[in-house]
Amino acid sequence: MLTVKRTRRLCHRMIGLLCGGALVVGLNSPAVAQAVPPAPQRVQRALQVQSVVDPLSLAEQRTSKASAVLKRHCARCHDNQQLRHPLAAAGIANILDLSALARRRDLIRPGYPDASPLYLSMLTRHMPYDVYRQLSSDAEPDASELEAVRDWIQALPNPEVCLKPRSGPQEIARLIEQDLERFGPSLAETRRYLSLGHLVSPCSDTGPSGLAEGYRQAVAKLLNLLSLHTGTVRPETIDENGLVLGFDFSQLGWTAQQWAWLAQRYVAPVSVPINKLSKATAGKSLPVLPADWFAHEVMKPDVYDRLLHLPGHFKTLLAAMGFSQAEKAPSRTVEASEVTGTLRSISRYVTREGTAAWLAKDFNAETARIVTNLKRANHDPVQVRLIFQLANGFPGFALYGRHGSRRAAVHKSVLPETVAAANAGQAGLQCLSCHFMGPSQINMDRRGPGSGDLISTDDKRAAEVALQIAGIDPKRRIDGHDPVIGLALRHKRDLSLTEAAAELALPTNVLVSRLRGLEGELRPIAGRLLQGLVSRDEFTQLAAAINSHSNGHAARPRHAPLRLSLWTEQQSYAKNDIVKINAAATAPCRLTLISVDSHGQAAVLFPNEFQRDNWLPAGRIIQVPSNKDGFILRAAVPGKDAIVGICMAGERKNPPGISHDFKLHRFTLLGNWRSHLNKALLADEAERKQVGKPRKKTKRRRKRRGSAKPLPDRSSKLPLSQAWATIVLEARPTTDGDPTRETKAAFDRASKQPRYTAQE
Repeated sequence: MLTVKRTRRLCHRMIGLLCGGALVVGLNSPAVAQAVPPAPQRVQRALQVQSVVDPLSLAEQRTSKASAVLKRHCARCHDNQQLRHPLAAAGIANILDLSALARRRDLIRPGYPDASPLYLSMLTRHMPYDVYRQLSSDAEPDASELEAVRDWIQALPNPEVCLKPRSGPQEIARLIEQDLERFGPSLAETRRYLSLGHLVSPCSDTGPSGLAEGYRQAVAKLLNLLSLHTGTVRPETIDENGLVLGFDFSQLGWTAQQWAWLAQRYVAPVSVPINKLSKATAGKSLPVLPADWFAHEVMKPDVYDRLLHLPGHFKTLLAAMGFSQAEKAPSRTVEASEVTGTLRSISRYVTREGTAAWLAKDFNAETARIVTNLKRANHDPVQVRLIFQLANGFPGFALYGRHGSRRAAVHKSVLPETVAAANAGQAGLQCLSCHFMGPSQINMDRRGPGSGDLISTDDKRAAEVALQIAGIDPKRRIDGHDPVIGLALRHKRDLSLTEAAAELALPTNVLVSRLRGLEGELRPIAGRLLQGLVSRDEFTQLAAAINSHSNGHAARPRHAPLRLSLWTEQQSYAKNDIVKINAAATAPCRLTLISVDSHGQAAVLFPNEFQRDNWLPAGRIIQVPSNKDGFILRAAVPGKDAIVGICMAGERKNPPGISHDFKLHRFTLLGNWRSHLNKALLADEAERKQVGKPRKKTKRRRKRRGSAKPLPDRSSKLPLSQAWATIVLEARPTTDGDPTRETKAAFDRASKQPRYTAQE
């Protein structure tokens, strides 16, 4: 609980619910609370009821309710088993796997729904996307459904802190040195490594069915997808946890120059100590790369094309693979392809040796209208896509433009909105999203007569056999995706403090100390990482500043998305410590700060009678309260308070459901936080319903206290542009003794072993 104390008068004002008593809050007079002890009969009855409640049963009920809500409103876009469209959107393909979902810190913060992006996207009416953006006829999630998701997140336990050390740069260098010594100078020259140590926890993610095994299989599949040779490659683990994988790039048909070119593209967040043997074998290039960065980088079409030496024209590619003497099956037409949304034709080529390739010609809507037969259509394709078999049996992918030249991205004229929303507009290994088993996923629905022979049984078996030889489970998925896609997407997620510390190979308390020392434009990003999430690009900026041990001054993008940063100088406070809240945003907005105590009672801290202007320019840091204001915040009753920040873009001053009257109250009380959120949903719905309707003119009447205020004007039914951020502050109990010495000791303990509820 936070106490508001005026600095000019000795008058204390309490915000929140006093423990064990009824809520009696007065911001114009001292708060008074009288405890009402329950009757003995009530205590006995309550104990009887509690004794028969099974916590496991309650957890199952909460999980079941949340799953039903996600299935109804989210699975059609975010679960591979129930998709309406070809691809899962926003990189989420297993929305109904709640146990896996709860482990993703970029989506869920256990115990704190107001800091969970998944819940906030539904609360702020940004998801479901098709309902609020495309204005489809599907039902909106109601207040009870949102409460079901909220209850599930709030009841999730924080995972236990893993005390097993991760493999840092020094340990990885030692393992590589030992591994290279086994091979001798000649074989060691082509030996390279991929690391998983920063991605998985040695406590919970290891084992045959754990996340580490999924990532290992993803690396194995990825290397074979990039191979130019006939044999399969099976990377070897060089440590007991299997988190550092070694392979011979000569078995892929690569040269040392190709690996060096790839390694030069990597900017390491922390330097890897290169010993003499590694320098002698790898030359100037880094012998080890992070597996997630490697997957993300080779997903780029230009990198993929260069590593596979794909020619610049699709006819040259067919000729190089022996398809100049190939037999061509009759072309088949798909009138309304799920991939392009318009006309496309698909042809199958096969060499005398039995190697097959599939060529798809895409046509935009304008061309499709004037095409009267397939023969004429063959002369006017917008682009040409190929799926072919590599020498080792794994699938390869290529994309060429109208005149046969290589393209890096799908032509916009044949890219439906559903495919674009899934971020699948590129070529290369992005095709694995649909064709993770090669051509066997070619959808020939609405095809012409006699087209059943386009994909033979042998075609389907080729990729399966190749995976089996490489020791890869065809059914293995990572977050619902093909393992390679899942590994690449892992690199682009927002990072928490624990994940950032793992990538920087730093203890959490050391990283905290360095983040607090950053100034300039990086200070808001550092503050957000302390008690929230940062993007990959923001983490890269922080890593550069931390490694140089100098204050960073990052250049702000011109059109940066709206993100709000909240942070305090400490995570926990002793009783009577002064609390100051810092806030900054990447784009101009109007800020509202709300305190929610451990009993669920909420009050607006900012704006208030002392600070009425809540305009927050981009990049400016404000402090609540500032040194010029007439009040201070102190930590009071032991417990945890959540500070919820909401920044509204544009000229809108307040979030839906919040209005201020500083003539009556210096701080706006919202009452029960859950009830307020339900009222805010109703207010948002009422505002959207009145969009486009003329306002009724009423006679001017005398303003009465408590009369309903008119709804704010909204020009669109689309969701309001806003950003949320939540931090958790803990007030520690005190013991008898010298208060000054006690507070100092508490600070010392906090600096040595800080408690970061957001991450641990």
